[in-house]
Amino acid sequence: MKRLSLQWRMTLLTALLIAGACICLNLLLYRSGATGMDSLNGYIMQYQLGDAEGLAIEIPDAQMTDFIHHFSQEVDDAKVLYGHNGWVITSVVTLLSAAIAYFVSGRALKPLKQLSRQTEKINQDSIASLRLDEDTVQEFQQLSQSVNHMLDRLAQSFDTQRQFTGNAAHELRTPLALMQTRLELFAAEHRQMSEETAKLLHFQQEQVERLSALVRTLLEMSDLQSVPRTDCIDLAPMAEEVLVDLTPLAQKNGITLTQTGENVQLTGSDVLLYRVLFNLTENAIKYNRDGGRVDVREPRRLKKGERVFTGRTEDGSQGIFVWPYGFEQKKGNGDVFAFRQGRSRETAFSRDYDELYDVLRHDRDHGKIVWVLGPACVFDHDSRAAMESLINNGYCDALFAGNALATHDLEGDLFHTGLGQDIYTKHNVPNGHYHHLHTINLVRKAGGIKNYVEQNNVRTGIIQALVRNNIPYVLAGSIRDDGPLPDVIPNVYDAQDAMRKHTSEATTVIALATQLHTIATGNMTPSYQVVDGIVRPVYFYVVDLSLIHI
Repeated sequence: MKRLSLQWRMTLLTALLIAGACICLNLLLYRSGATGMDSLNGYIMQYQLGDAEGLAIEIPDAQMTDFIHHFSQEVDDAKVLYGHNGWVITSVVTLLSAAIAYFVSGRALKPLKQLSRQTEKINQDSIASLRLDEDTVQEFQQLSQSVNHMLDRLAQSFDTQRQFTGNAAHELRTPLALMQTRLELFAAEHRQMSEETAKLLHFQQEQVERLSALVRTLLEMSDLQSVPRTDCIDLAPMAEEVLVDLTPLAQKNGITLTQTGENVQLTGSDVLLYRVLFNLTENAIKYNRDGGRVDVREPRRLKKGERVFTGRTEDGSQGIFVWPYGFEQKKGNGDVFAFRQGRSRETAFSRDYDELYDVLRHDRDHGKIVWVLGPACVFDHDSRAAMESLINNGYCDALFAGNALATHDLEGDLFHTGLGQDIYTKHNVPNGHYHHLHTINLVRKAGGIKNYVEQNNVRTGIIQALVRNNIPYVLAGSIRDDGPLPDVIPNVYDAQDAMRKHTSEATTVIALATQLHTIATGNMTPSYQVVDGIVRPVYFYVVDLSLIHI
């Protein structure tokens, strides 16, 4: 009974009460009906006509016995039928009442479920700002208020704790610095000291250094919540600074430090990122083999065969172990977000598309859908219109493409052609191969895609749907582009950075008719996301015959 939910407890108790009432009512009705029938039987047996002018039924003596027997049998059958119908009615009423009780209790407990979802969102980062909704039913209003008061006290306690930690660290910082300075001066002034004194001095310096490091860590922890995360960080100079600071430790351990790769700009906390790089590099130096090396490099410059932080052993001896079955669910677990279970990735049946429709309907409201499109999607009027409809109906949160898709899509609105062919009939249009160049020039003259769409009142196509619905898009350039359009990002690394902003939040990715963009997107898309406290996989659909051999 303790494992049952409150809703099921209320349902079962209500059903039992209603069932008990129906049983008692049925017994009473049965008793009343049976007594009445017995009285009727006796009444007919003992009936005597008192009025000579009334109706009289004459039964011959020879048939009276048969009449009495048949009548008594009919009465008994009626009693049995009455009892059977009564129990059937009781069962139906009980089941119906249980269903009604479950529905009613579910509606009644809806505020409690909302309260539970709000509570799950509370963590260390949101405890100071997130509060439960107090505009609820009377039974839960006091509970919400009590929880909010508790959160206020906890937030105040955490803040007090951070303040105490920071103040204590600041107070300890000065005497530790003085102690370290005095020890250094003592060592400089007394170079000729005994071996025992030198060991004691070295021990004291190590302990003071450890305490200083602990104080710095406490200061960083106390300021963690207030540290700004809007700094523009150049990763290469920061990594170089870390290596310079750790060079004495590396020389002491016989470790070679190297840094390769171009600079990468990030947005975040300069202090926290430095600490992360410092701790990672320091651990790599401390726990390296004799005569080893630590190479800091930008990950996009990795080459085939180079070591990465993945391995095949669970003990981590070859790197981080990758477990590919994290989203497989046990049978009977119907509450977990999951669509594609036990399916081969090489198959493509109607079932796959039905599941894709379910994914799209789900992620329209509870996720982020990213589309990766090739130019073939706009060479046909129907496919172009279908994608436009998907965007207008909320099934697209970001779109990746190249110069060709945007150019030919705008060409389709202006000339009704795509790559020189009529998008309706697929027939070649005279001089149609110049249409995309003319479109590029018009967009460049307007100053960009958005200006062109607004100035020319473009009403059809994928690009205008993105512009009018304020859907972000990334157009990654290549060496093959004509023009290109002003919105195309020519630098491949800048384009990848722009794409990564959306893939980091994507829950479903659908790639159509493009090979290079699909591979690029797949390399930067995470395998899972945490949505509303639930860990779920990121679904990646590819529809392109050219990718079958990969």
